[in-house]
Amino acid sequence: MKVVVSSVAVAAVCVLTGAFTAAAGEVDLSQVQVVRAEKESECQKKAADELVKHLELVAGSKVGDSGFKFVFARPEGVGGAEPYTARARRIGDAVYFWGYDTKAKSHNSFFGSAFAVYGFLEKFLGVKWVEPGDDGIVFKPKSKIDLPDDWEYEYKYWPLNALIRKADADYGLRMRYAEKRPFVYGHAFTKYQKMYLKDHPEWFGLDVDGKRGTKDEWAAFAKLCDTNPEVVDHIVEEWKERKTPHYFNVCVNDGSPGYCYCENCRAYDYYAPGEPFLFDNTDRHLAFYNRIAAKATKIRPDVMLVAYLYGYYQLPPRREVVEYPDNMLFGIVPSGTFEKAKKAFAGFKKAGVKHFFFRPNYLCGKGLLPIGTYRFLYDTFHFYYNNGAVGYDYDGAPNDTQLISYYVVFRQCAFPELTIEQILDEYMSQYGAAADVVMEYYERIRRRHDAVRLADGAPSDRPQWLRWQIKDDIEMMRSHTRFNSIKDLTEDIQLLETADLSRLSPVERRRFDKLHTRAKGYIDAYQAVYAKALEKAGVNRAWLEEKSLMGARPSVKDGETASITQEGHREFLALPAAERLRRLGDADSRRTMRGVGTRPHPVTFSWDGRAVADFKIVRERDGKAVFAVKAGCPIAVYNLEVGERYSWSAQKDGKVLGKGLFGTAADGPRWIGVPDAPVMKNMRDLGGWMKGFDGRSVRQGLVYRSAAFDEGASAGRSLVAAPNAREFLVGRLGIKTDVDLRADDEVGGRTESPLGAVSWVRAPISAEADPASPGFRAAFAKVFGLLADEKNLPLDIHGASGFARTGAVAMLLEGLLGVSEESARIDWELSAFSGPEFDAAPFDRILAALGGAPGDTLAQKAEAYALSCGISKADILRFRAIMLAE
Repeated sequence: MKVVVSSVAVAAVCVLTGAFTAAAGEVDLSQVQVVRAEKESECQKKAADELVKHLELVAGSKVGDSGFKFVFARPEGVGGAEPYTARARRIGDAVYFWGYDTKAKSHNSFFGSAFAVYGFLEKFLGVKWVEPGDDGIVFKPKSKIDLPDDWEYEYKYWPLNALIRKADADYGLRMRYAEKRPFVYGHAFTKYQKMYLKDHPEWFGLDVDGKRGTKDEWAAFAKLCDTNPEVVDHIVEEWKERKTPHYFNVCVNDGSPGYCYCENCRAYDYYAPGEPFLFDNTDRHLAFYNRIAAKATKIRPDVMLVAYLYGYYQLPPRREVVEYPDNMLFGIVPSGTFEKAKKAFAGFKKAGVKHFFFRPNYLCGKGLLPIGTYRFLYDTFHFYYNNGAVGYDYDGAPNDTQLISYYVVFRQCAFPELTIEQILDEYMSQYGAAADVVMEYYERIRRRHDAVRLADGAPSDRPQWLRWQIKDDIEMMRSHTRFNSIKDLTEDIQLLETADLSRLSPVERRRFDKLHTRAKGYIDAYQAVYAKALEKAGVNRAWLEEKSLMGARPSVKDGETASITQEGHREFLALPAAERLRRLGDADSRRTMRGVGTRPHPVTFSWDGRAVADFKIVRERDGKAVFAVKAGCPIAVYNLEVGERYSWSAQKDGKVLGKGLFGTAADGPRWIGVPDAPVMKNMRDLGGWMKGFDGRSVRQGLVYRSAAFDEGASAGRSLVAAPNAREFLVGRLGIKTDVDLRADDEVGGRTESPLGAVSWVRAPISAEADPASPGFRAAFAKVFGLLADEKNLPLDIHGASGFARTGAVAMLLEGLLGVSEESARIDWELSAFSGPEFDAAPFDRILAALGGAPGDTLAQKAEAYALSCGISKADILRFRAIMLAE
């Protein structure tokens, strides 16, 4: 708010301070009248109605038709109200209210007369509006007020744009909120895929799966190929068709589907070692905005492009700068901790951001459990306001758990000069003598919230994942149970029950009882949140919801043996052969299996204080560090070996924050989940859970089987193009050789492995995978020659989907290691978790094709078959020595 100090400067200041020095004129509220405008506008009617309602509430008597006047008109000889202002003045035995009154259908409504009324009611009648609805009106009865004879008031609405989405209209009006937004922004290209994908697929992002555009259900989130010059030209042409308006919305779509992986776009991404794709895309987007601005400013030099700094482009650019600072208005959507948001803002200012508005998502959280964000909301608003924000846009509207936050947001936006203590005192006034107890109740919630938020400090200025902090609606919703516990919620109730209720008025008691009931309801809500997650996800996927609610899967206990096999896999492995076969032939069962997928279960760790620490996992049998990272907790680790014992530790500045011993169960295969490669499926270790000759374990980390790393001749696009995916496969797993069983027409023009700098060995096998064919024999001999030499290991063997060809080679290798026919069959059947094309029948066909080889067991038949392919007995023994544990 801004109060204009006119010739009656002292009186104007008194509006804020309450220290009147002018002669006071007493007004008897039982003898007043409201004089409505002769041609009453909708704005004036609303203002007059509100004045009547509040006068009658406070005075306890009806407004009459005689006595002191409240007039809705501009006094004679006084200038009109400037745009977005409200004015009031006492002249004789009357107070005049007038202002900038517009009732528009869009976002430009302004109730100046009403704002003048609310200023009067707040100051002289002591009215506060703590919550929506008339029950939220707080006042003390008054029969008389002292109103200075020369009182004058002017209120100016400060923001260029203002939006609190889904705000209660009447409450927003009382809180001096106006939808003053003369420009349009928001995701600008949500309809592009529907309109242009068919004719111009090259305009859209080349996704990680090698396709242009995204799924139909995600079409509104489709990403563009930012470096395609035709895209920029088309966007500018559309703007020209709209008569080149001053504000030019170029906000890109948010969400993760469809970001462009083409070489030109990725050339603008500057990642540090270890940072995954989608970690930070600000540079590519800023370059995109600059290219549009370069063309638009030549057509209209004063154009103002509007764009978000949000999501995967919320961190400051590393190389790009704002080339047209006077022509760009940015909506800053902060994420992560407040400290990181401030640091990011400094980076954007350094890069040339000049005009900006503040657009948080802080009010979007669902009303499940209490969230203590009100001081955080105050601090973040004032940081951006003090640094020159031209306005704000609060997305979402709070529910019963956030009413105090709702009040803080409205008050700070309309009256930035108020302190947080003043605002909280106003809000607590509704509870009368219980205000101190209620304030401590809210402060308990706030302290819990801050403890979790501050403990979530990330390992660097650009954390790999912004952890569960006050970031967005989804993050807050998922963090409810981290901010609270049953013990916390119980102690909250006990605190409220210490209040002396005998001193409360009936209305204060009603408000307190409502708060008390809500607090008790949180106990049931806490249980319901988790129960609903289990019901929705099913037992097999419960850990995902558990991670969403608690931050991670429950941490591994010292000495625990944890399964890294999903429940759906373990349940299938326990079935007898006949039941497995029945399920493989049942369409519904197959769909359920594909829903489980082919990813591993993580092991999760936590330590004291949840501080960022140097975390390490060491394999006990050889003392090798198999995983190390600087991270906060809880942390979920995937892709450990099965049937192993490990130790772990977390240290910070030489101090051990946590440590322990644990094992992994050998209750299923070692599935491999490739980071940043969502389409990569059906990858697992040949070793680990199956036993070979003399009960010896097949060694892990040497031979992997999988689907192809690309989409083949139809597209040829890599499924592991993300830097983090390649680093994992080649760096952490150490794959040296990519053995490709596909035919020439399946690999197209590819000349190297999608993994990059590894040996790509072609060993084509026809899709029928017939072991009796010369082609299969030659390919198997070639593959085996690689396996008998340790310098080629680790290696990965794959066809297209990892089903028939890969399965046939895997069956023979397992047989040569002494794995039983039943275990080899189960390994074949596990591919059904991957895709609908899987067929169980070829296993018996391939087994029958080995029938001519001497021997009764799979091991005997496999050895005889290998010898018939020209593989020597010495190479077979060498292979066993490499692959079987002592």
